Amino acid sequence: MKKLAAGFIEALGYSVVLDALDKACKSANITIEGIDCNNPSLGDAAEIPNTFQAKITGEVEQVHIALENAKESATKRLPEKDVLVHLIPGAESGIYKLLKTGKVKIREGEESPSPDALGIVDVQFYANAVHVLDIMSKAADIVLLHKELILGGKMVTIFVGGSVSQVEEAIKSARETAEREYPDAFKNAVVITKPHKEIMKFVIGKAPVKNRQP
Repeated sequence: MKKLAAGFIEALGYSVVLDALDKACKSANITIEGIDCNNPSLGDAAEIPNTFQAKITGEVEQVHIALENAKESATKRLPEKDVLVHLIPGAESGIYKLLKTGKVKIREGEESPSPDALGIVDVQFYANAVHVLDIMSKAADIVLLHKELILGGKMVTIFVGGSVSQVEEAIKSARETAEREYPDAFKNAVVITKPHKEIMKFVIGKAPVKNRQP
């Protein structure tokens, strides 16, 4: 059986990486195998104090296209030095076990319908995250889909869903409040319209299982 290529996307911030993965998945036929995270080399001194690594597979040309689009997306939010992409054509079978490891887990349970829009906010400290969620909930008709606590809760990512206009309003209100009240703790916020099912399996549930072997 033909070997699949492995691709890697590494950047600061979960929202940045998920947005890049969404662009990658919409541009090419790939599978997200796993997502991991660790502290950047600068630690807490980094502008965003966590680095995320996403691992994807697919045919070589498809992975190449996906990585190009992911990098283009990520470098709109970060300096190019903070974004890394790498392609391994025809990776050996032992590599695939490593691709599925990571601190960010695929959500268990039935696959749920994706919202029209997904809003993602990265903020330091749990109290700030709860405040941001309260602001968004009061400003717009959105629902909390998931929260991801990184580094013991010091970095928190909040996921909300709803219509495009409502999610955009929620994110706008969150950004305005956070930048005014705790600008150093507020790291990023993105809106993803019609989020791809491959990224949603890390937010609300598993994507359909594909019967394939590397």
